[in-house]
Amino acid sequence: MMRNYQKITKKNTKTFYYSTVFFPKKIKEKVFLLYSFVRIIDDFVDKKNPDKKNFYLYKQELKNLIEKNKRSKIKIINDIGKLIKENKIKKEIYDYLKTQEKELIIKKYKKIKDFNQFAYGVAGTIGIIMAKLLKLPKNTYKDAKNVGISLQIINNVRDIYEDYKIKKFYLPEELLKKYNLNHKNFLKKENENKLNQIIYYLIKKSFLLEKKAKKSYKFFKKNILFPIKIAISLYQDIAKKIVKNPKLIFHKEKLKITKFQILKTIINNFLIIYGFNRKN
Repeated sequence: MMRNYQKITKKNTKTFYYSTVFFPKKIKEKVFLLYSFVRIIDDFVDKKNPDKKNFYLYKQELKNLIEKNKRSKIKIINDIGKLIKENKIKKEIYDYLKTQEKELIIKKYKKIKDFNQFAYGVAGTIGIIMAKLLKLPKNTYKDAKNVGISLQIINNVRDIYEDYKIKKFYLPEELLKKYNLNHKNFLKKENENKLNQIIYYLIKKSFLLEKKAKKSYKFFKKNILFPIKIAISLYQDIAKKIVKNPKLIFHKEKLKITKFQILKTIINNFLIIYGFNRKN
């Protein structure tokens, strides 16, 4: 099972993959499965013309499995269904699917609170699921949720232009309005400085969310905290690149971290977590 889901993960995300491989084997298997499932659902939804037919097929097949114990012909449905039951993550998976279902029709967000709800649905839920898979205490769930949202904010900032090309607008109108912008003019050259200010604001918000979540890190064993910190650091490395040069969001290819940078981040976090470097 793991080999197929590991391939899916490696193919679609170098940033997440090179942190996940450091989890203990049993956890790694669960995380590769979880990522593969949400990747498939996201691929149905996150495009100019969403694949509604397959989205609803997977949603119904999963619901039949969970509610009626009816096995599916789709292997990943059976596998994720087992994961859901064993780890009591039904609410989070349902919240995730509910948000993705809205994404099938929503093209833009008007209120900041609506974007916040979206970020919880597609990423905060995954943060809580990860906490449950790692058997962390319940008092860490809020921080786990906020780490997920923190990384989603970076993801949305990185993809501003890419989303724009498929007519998706994640920057809420309410936020744009504060800078005298709207969804028609926010990418125009004359508004570059204003857009940069929004980018800085969102990335700062992302970093603050993760910083507040650090109080829960004391509940993590070192071999669990290590891959999690790698993932967070790699996302934040992307954010720092954007802060240094916001024009990077307009590159033809999605902004990624090089293998050398990944290796450097892995080594740095190893030194910090295992006590060879006093930096916190």
